[in-house]
Amino acid sequence: MSTFIIGSVAIDSVATPLNYRERIMGGSGPYASLSASYLSSNVKLYGIAGYDFPKEYIQLLKQRNIDITNLKILEEEKTFFWSGKYLEDMNSRETLVTELNALAQFNPEIEKNTPTPRVLMVGNLQPQIQEKAIDSFSQKPDWVILDTMNYWISDTPKELDSVLKKIDVLCINDEEALQLSKKNNTLDAAQYLLDSGIPFIIIKKGEYGAYLFSPQDIFYTPALPTVNIEDPTGAGDAFAGGIVGYLDNITTSKKTRRQILKAAMTYGTVMASFTIQAFGVDGLLNLKTENIEERISQLKNLTDTEL
Repeated sequence: MSTFIIGSVAIDSVATPLNYRERIMGGSGPYASLSASYLSSNVKLYGIAGYDFPKEYIQLLKQRNIDITNLKILEEEKTFFWSGKYLEDMNSRETLVTELNALAQFNPEIEKNTPTPRVLMVGNLQPQIQEKAIDSFSQKPDWVILDTMNYWISDTPKELDSVLKKIDVLCINDEEALQLSKKNNTLDAAQYLLDSGIPFIIIKKGEYGAYLFSPQDIFYTPALPTVNIEDPTGAGDAFAGGIVGYLDNITTSKKTRRQILKAAMTYGTVMASFTIQAFGVDGLLNLKTENIEERISQLKNLTDTEL
């Protein structure tokens, strides 16, 4: 069993109404990998960084037993840099600086003889790169989960449409779902995407939780009520990381894929709740199994109705 996570590796500077932190580890790759590492014992990160990516950040990934053999360091480039400022409600943010740097050259090379992972998560990258990664394996992984963003939806629609035909789960936020489907509400957007042939659609709604849409039914998990929110950055990536880690950890089950995904979303929700309580990836560094299971119980209690 293994989980391959292909995503961006970044250095972030983040301002919130409460604090400001400069040059902390960011990117979809580290957030998702750290989150998944608590549920899967074999997480491999594919990414690219520059000469300024601190060695202590690499060490943090290693300490969680994340395989970073395929984290490429470009000696002549800086690391992808993002700077943003959150507004008072912590739901909206303003991007101040985006510098692609090394990320502009990211083209993950997966060797032909690489064993097919059980779970492949392809983060928000160019659709052509995403499709190449999926096609690199001789056999299709059991689960292929993909993320995208507004830019690719508007600028590379044909390429995105091609890669969407090869996935099992599309995990995007509500704004992206509306843009991709050209619909006016979440339900219509999800039905459109299901009709296009994607087996499962996960639509994230921030502090309001997330929906799972399948041809059979709709599942909803609320966000875990969290006090002392420090930094929402990376919560969606940690959510996805919890999902893929759980999927890799399930060996045999009589449950359907839909039922397994529902459970996976519960773990994803819990991992996201830890993320927002600290700056950067700090909330994902020193968790224990009992911490995670305690919040799983809290989330179950939130939705338990005795009728």
